[in-house]
Amino acid sequence: MRRPKLPRRPETVESAELGEDYLRRRKALLELKYKREAMLLACDRDKLIERELVEHQSAYLLIPLRQKILGIPSKLGHHFGNGELPVPEVVDYVRTLVQAALTEVSNLPVTVSDPHWLEKTEDEG
Repeated sequence: MRRPKLPRRPETVESAELGEDYLRRRKALLELKYKREAMLLACDRDKLIERELVEHQSAYLLIPLRQKILGIPSKLGHHFGNGELPVPEVVDYVRTLVQAALTEVSNLPVTVSDPHWLEKTEDEG
């Protein structure tokens, strides 16, 4: 069988003030907690970037780089074309260097998506 509830103490001026003070502090703590959580979520959002966005931005940056690198051999040939240098040999040599650089750049998407990329580069080096 249940025991009967005890009657509440009569509320005094002091107990009313203490109750109001408790409620104000509790409200302030809850507001602080919500603001802290919102701040942490915003901080986490800034640290996380969508993969699709990264791929799009890297393509946007790497395509002009590729075009500039591919233009180096012909610019070099035009610059030294009238000199005594063996221009076709220089252009061929520079073209091989450019192809090697572009091959390394073309492996960038695979490198970026592989979580163990640093270990592989240290093993190759």
